[in-house]
Parts: sequence; C-alpha cells; structure tokens
Amino acid sequence: MNLLTILESFSALNIVAALIPSVAFLLLLLYYTIFGSKKSPKPKIVTLKEPIKVIGVSTKTSRKTFVEDDRFLWKEYKLTKEKGLIKNKKEEHSFIAIRKASDNEDSWEYLIGDIVHDFDNVPVGLKTVEVPPISYAAFHIHVENENSWAPTILRVEKYIYEKWLPKSKFKLDKSSPVREIEYHDKRNPEITRTIIFYVPICRK
Repeated sequence: MNLLTILESFSALNIVAALIPSVAFLLLLLYYTIFGSKKSPKPKIVTLKEPIKVIGVSTKTSRKTFVEDDRFLWKEYKLTKEKGLIKNKKEEHSFIAIRKASDNEDSWEYLIGDIVHDFDNVPVGLKTVEVPPISYAAFHIHVENENSWAPTILRVEKYIYEKWLPKSKFKLDKSSPVREIEYHDKRNPEITRTIIFYVPICRK
C-alpha cells in the first residue's frame, strides 16, 4: 500500500468519524419527534353533571415530602378498607386521590378515599371533599407499578402546568376547591395501572 492510498483511507475515516455524531444526533432527534411526543398525555375535556362526594383519609403535604406522605396515606387508606369504615360507597371498584386548592403552591391538603352517595355517615377521623360539577382536563396516565405512582404524578404535574396549560386555550380554574383529582379503577391489573388525572379548567 503506497502513501497516497494510506492518506486517502485516512481521509475517508476522518469523514466517517465526523459524520457519526451528526447522524446520531439526527436519529435521536427523529426518535423524540416521532416517539417521544407520544409519551406526553393528551387530555379530553369533560364537564361533570353533578358533584362527586368523597370520604377518606387526609394529610398535609408538600413538594418535598409528597412521595413519603403519599406512601403513609396509602397505608392509612388500606386500613380504612380493611376495617370497612366507609359504608355508603357509590363504587366498589375505585378510589380517588385529591389535592385540595391552596394559596401556597408548595403545600396542600391531600386526601385518598372513596366516592360516596352522601355525607350522612362520615366515620370519626375521616375527612370529606366535594368535587364541583365544572369542566376538567382529563389525562389518562399509565404507571408501571405502585412505587412509581407518586413520581409519575409529579412529572405529569410539571408537564400540565409548564407545557400543556400555557399552550392551550384553557387556564386553571382557581375558583375550584380542588386542584387535582386522580381516579383509580381497581377492576383488573391493566386498568389499575392507568390513572385518570383531572385538572379543573376554564377558558382563558
């Protein structure tokens, strides 16, 4: 192999080496354009016809303590289920988690409970929340397992408030006493891993 052939081979290798990062970048960009966008949940706008009444366990939480508080509250809710404390349930297959509205964005009251017919028989120590019949953006969210529930919710919140709402024709309805609602269906494993996440909205 003469010197000219060696130099030509070396140049070709340099060109390929230079192109690899660009090709990799384009492939990465294409992936996120085609597939990445599918990971962002698209909402359905719904309007409740009547209030939803919920009885459950409640605690004060914050962004820093939410994951730990969620696990604690979930254990408390399981105890109420085992003891059969909530009698007048409207649905046996579901439960609901609610973040109540708060003037402080970093802390709020968080409740996990059951949808009921009325508040005529509220067990001692449990709290009530009434979800108003207004419009909501409903996001269907898939979670891998129970441990990923809270981190998934925090990521979805970030997406909704920082990306979806600013670009949409809606804004957060601050007249609502609830800020967020999570509806969980426990009829089978596949449904269980899907949360319907509701945010109260109104037109901008």
